[in-house]
Amino acid sequence: MTTLREVLVQSLLIVLILGSSAGVATGIALLVRAQAALAFLRRMNRWVDNRIDEKAREEHPVAATTALSAPQRRLAGTVFTLGGAYSAVMLLTTPKIPAVTLLQARGVLWTISFFLADVLRWMLIVGCAAATVVGVLLLFFPAAWARIEAGANRWHSTRGVFARADVMHTTLDQWIERSPRLAGALVAVFSMVAVAAFAILLLWRK
Repeated sequence: MTTLREVLVQSLLIVLILGSSAGVATGIALLVRAQAALAFLRRMNRWVDNRIDEKAREEHPVAATTALSAPQRRLAGTVFTLGGAYSAVMLLTTPKIPAVTLLQARGVLWTISFFLADVLRWMLIVGCAAATVVGVLLLFFPAAWARIEAGANRWHSTRGVFARADVMHTTLDQWIERSPRLAGALVAVFSMVAVAAFAILLLWRK
């Protein structure tokens, strides 16, 4: 019976054989019709610059007029304070089952599930506490909240980080264009070796 692992390995070997066969075809094309093969490779090397899309995405900075009005700030502060405090108290006072009891009664999987649920509960408690702090700041310390909001709304551009990703490196292409037949012979020979090796592995597994 063929296992899933064997199917995946055989599929991978078939893909590698097909890729190596494409290398053989490319090498032969460079040997027989170098100029036509080079023209095809130049068309395939068309570069798509993503900086235009990045520029379009990053030309929408956060609007300067994002501050809440006084009634909106009081309403949001009240909701955050009361809702956050109530939720935190309810989560803190929820009855808990001791982990040792679960381990003895249900087993290891139930105990792990309990710990994961408890971690999630504490994450929610921290979030509710943070919401309560935000509500207090909105109600009683609007200037401090305005400073926090201004810092959080600061715009960070990613174009500088990914600028090097748009630089083309064509050293190998230039070498192939200078010696297309030599490059074709090397590509064809090494690809044939790869096809033979992968075919042997595939037949050996069968």
